[in-house]
Amino acid sequence: MSTLTHWHYVRRSELKNIIPFIGEVDFIVNTALPYELPILKARLSGYFPRAVKALRGDPKRQDAYIRACRLNDFLAPLTEVADDSIVPAGSLLREFIGGSRYPV
Repeated sequence: MSTLTHWHYVRRSELKNIIPFIGEVDFIVNTALPYELPILKARLSGYFPRAVKALRGDPKRQDAYIRACRLNDFLAPLTEVADDSIVPAGSLLREFIGGSRYPV
């Protein structure tokens, strides 16, 4: 849950250090692959409902609650894919799901 409760720090830095300069770049590369979200859902599907329940009603953690709700609703319609064998060992996704060829 620490990622959710600290997300405002990430967003603040993004607004300060990335968004203002987005118009100055030569290229924007979207590296997202279609299988990533279904594979992540298989690992996170139980986490966000629990986070929503734990954060609900806590005024000091309202931002985290809103983000947990948003992610829970975003992942809900996706079909889970538990078999991660299609994810290459060199994929950035492996940093989050394990099995990376690179030492983390």
